[in-house]
Amino acid sequence: MFRKMAVAFLAATTFASAAQAAGPQYFVDIGAGSARAQLGQPAGTGYRRDGSDVASALRVGVQWRGPVSWGVETGLIYLGKFSDSYNLPGATVQDQVQVSAGLLGATATWRADAPWYVTAHAGLLHGWLDVSSQVRPPIYVASSNGMTAGNGWYAGVGGGYDLSDRFSVGLHYDFHHLNASRNGVRMDGHVGTLMLQLEYRY
Repeated sequence: MFRKMAVAFLAATTFASAAQAAGPQYFVDIGAGSARAQLGQPAGTGYRRDGSDVASALRVGVQWRGPVSWGVETGLIYLGKFSDSYNLPGATVQDQVQVSAGLLGATATWRADAPWYVTAHAGLLHGWLDVSSQVRPPIYVASSNGMTAGNGWYAGVGGGYDLSDRFSVGLHYDFHHLNASRNGVRMDGHVGTLMLQLEYRY
């Protein structure tokens, strides 16, 4: 299913790109900000890994300039580290998950009131979740860790200001949905990010 979605997505973005009259303009985006997550639910505990942390992103891509500039992007994003604890009979579990993802998506930017702009993007993601747990019974401590991965999607909107023909600064909100499991335990969930982004175009 994910493979079919990726093929359809690439075909649609290639068609949209070919339809643009203007030449391509490449861009590099870096961003930093905050993340808010809710991930997973161990069976029978009613517990969810959630919390806030810092987030950062690096994106590269190409846009075809016009009244609305369309393009494609790819990149990596660090979505934060989240931890909490819950109780089981006779023990306390300290749980932690660190989340990152690779992105492939389409972008659209509207500069109706230049130098101000609004932008949106959406696409597919492949997420990596580094999970560690520590169980504390009354006498001894047991630890485990492991990596799991899964697919999902993301979408976001933002706006900003063109400092020059090559540089822009903006504020963007993105929603990332993840599907993953580890040892039969679902790790599905979502992470929202609010980032300040700097873009360089060439």
